Amino acid sequence: MSPCGDGLSGTPAPTFFSVSDSRLRSLFRVNELARDIVKLRTKSLIWHSQLYAKLERAAFGCNNIKGGFFMPFINVKTNVSVTEDRAETIKTQFGKAITAIPGKSESWLMVGIEPNSMLWFRGTSEEAAMVEVSLFGGASHNAYSVLTSYITKIVSEQLGIPADRIYVKYSETANWGWNGSNF
Repeated sequence: MSPCGDGLSGTPAPTFFSVSDSRLRSLFRVNELARDIVKLRTKSLIWHSQLYAKLERAAFGCNNIKGGFFMPFINVKTNVSVTEDRAETIKTQFGKAITAIPGKSESWLMVGIEPNSMLWFRGTSEEAAMVEVSLFGGASHNAYSVLTSYITKIVSEQLGIPADRIYVKYSETANWGWNGSNF
């Protein structure tokens, strides 16, 4: 059964959860290939993201997965106030920045913003932020470095927090649940 519901197996698949072990092995191999591509540091990370999505679609044998289904979550905890307009701007800019990670896109990005948190850094309650990025799968050190620079710039510009008072933490996981099941 095709996980894409594109008629390759003759019947549409109800969910992505019918992926066979061989398809998962193929997907993990695609992830390794994409990491190798990023290490080559070719022309742009956007190109890498597009290539990764093509490789991902090839691993599943279908063409109707848009951008990749590897779910990223970016959560910002800060001790400053955040207006709804600022939060919307941050969310939109994170949607663009997440493409620094091959295979990641805004279409599956979840963003959380926790303003007015009790947060101290270097012994003071001056403006600070802790940004946590969780990913199903992973990425190269270079891709994380690029995303860290984007996130730091966005948070600094939108919330007025100095870059040296912003932490960015990455968590990779092989287990990610959605829609009542795990991938």
